[in-house]
Formats: sequence, structure tokens, C-alpha cells
Amino acid sequence: TRILYTTVITLSAQQFSDAQGYYLAWERCCRNYDIANIYSDNPLLGNRYAGQTFYLEFPAVVRNGQPFINSSPRLFPPLNDYACPRRPYYVDFAGTDSDGDSLVYSIVTPLNTKTADALPPPDNRPRPQPYPLVTYRAPFNENNIIGGLPDLRISQDGFLTVTPTVNGLFVFAVRCEEYRD
Repeated sequence: TRILYTTVITLSAQQFSDAQGYYLAWERCCRNYDIANIYSDNPLLGNRYAGQTFYLEFPAVVRNGQPFINSSPRLFPPLNDYACPRRPYYVDFAGTDSDGDSLVYSIVTPLNTKTADALPPPDNRPRPQPYPLVTYRAPFNENNIIGGLPDLRISQDGFLTVTPTVNGLFVFAVRCEEYRD
């Protein structure tokens, strides 16, 4: 059984009219300590922890004095399958946008958290950007994410491919950018 949660949020033009737009962020420490391609140590035992920050930018709800209607893209469901070593793996990672906006995808270094705290700040306010990046273990980096042949790639329209060479737990991040007209 699959559970799907949805929420519709309407933002007030009086409160969300800054021409520079806004962002939402959600931070959570920590990640699995057995990740192969990034440092993800137990924060109680060292300072190379790896949290996760999810980040969304959105424009003002008024543009040129008129309401600016914009839905966020509906992205793919979280993956729960496995890529086998020495076998090509591919998945359609693309989302959809009800406004018909173009969505463009790229692989980026995952965002870390600003602290190893497991709980949000005492005032429940998000920590401001910029957010630090996770630290890759050698020989991994943004261009060699899992050591695949070929390595992990995503097309601009959201088609993810890789041929892993080894078993392991690997972290990667996909950025989805939305363009109108």
C-alpha cells in the first residue's frame, strides 16, 4: 500500500510580495554511517558528520501588480530499488509541472546541515542559507559519484543512468530548475 500526502498552500500577496522571492529549507542530521562516497561519521565521535538539507526557492506571488500563479513541480517518488554492479541501470527521475513550466535536471553535491544537532533550533526558525556541502571521500567527487562505468548521470529532462562497478550505499543529489516561457 502506498500512502500519498498532499497539501495545497496559498500564500498571501501582502506577505509574500518581495520581488527577490523566497526559499524554504528543511535540515535533518544525520545520514547512515556506512555511506561509501561521502564522510558521514557519528557526530558524537567526530566532526565529519553529514546531515541533509532540502531546499526550495519560489518567486513572489505578485509580479507587475498581477497575481503570479506558480505551482511547484511534482517530483518523482523516492527510489527504493537497487542498481546491480556491472549492469546498466536507468530510471525516469523526471517530475511534472501543472503550469507547463520547463523542468531541467542536473546532478549536484548534496547539501549538508549547519550543525550536527538532531533537533531544529530552539526557536523553530530555519537556519539561513548558504548551506554547506557534504564532503566526498577520495576518489569520489561530483564527477565520480559512485565510480561507475559510466558513472551516475542525469539528462536535462530527468533520465538517470549509471553502470555501478561495486556494491555500496552512495549519496547523490539532483537539482530541478523550473523555467517559464
